Amino acid sequence: MKVEKFQQTYSLKPQFNEIEAIEITKPKFQKSFSVGSIKKSSMGFSALNISWMVVDLFKNEIPDEKVYIKKIKIPTQVHNTIKEATFNLIFYENINGKPSLEKTKNIVVSCKSGKHLTEIDLSKNPIPFPKDGLFIGFEWIVNEQNTYSYITTVNHPDGTKEKNVLKHGTAPSFKAYESVNSNVMANINLDWYNIFNTKTRKTVYSISMQLELTN
Repeated sequence: MKVEKFQQTYSLKPQFNEIEAIEITKPKFQKSFSVGSIKKSSMGFSALNISWMVVDLFKNEIPDEKVYIKKIKIPTQVHNTIKEATFNLIFYENINGKPSLEKTKNIVVSCKSGKHLTEIDLSKNPIPFPKDGLFIGFEWIVNEQNTYSYITTVNHPDGTKEKNVLKHGTAPSFKAYESVNSNVMANINLDWYNIFNTKTRKTVYSISMQLELTN
């Protein structure tokens, strides 16, 4: 409201915004589909003591079906000094091949040491999987529970080695696999960027993750 002059009484006029009809649907659980792959390689994603986000585009190539995500499987690795770690499973809309400005969903997930596959069961509250697909990935939670220390060896150019260099990491770590094309994007300071530039890299990777869908 714009006030042009002072007065004792102000009359407010309501303003209405018309929206399109809202369609409410629920899964039928009659069919099952899968998107993404669970593959492992030496390539992966990890964090030190700074939180960052990594997402990949999961495309919806299922024709003429309204589908929902009922389960997500992610290979995870937790450092052996930590019994259980947590991370944020994050979802973003696909806006012209880039993640939306705001998260559409955030789920805190726990994963245990010694268990190399984490499953997130969403069957009670399935997530709609839009025709444009979703960017899905993870955000590290930097806290005392997830922090571990490890020792590394530095190889110097003169051939000498420096041992017992203490590093601090944040669990868990995640796997990737070699792919033909990569849609993996990262965000550290509210700025998304491509990790694997297909023009400059011979090898690119995708996040190892599988979505189980239902109609």
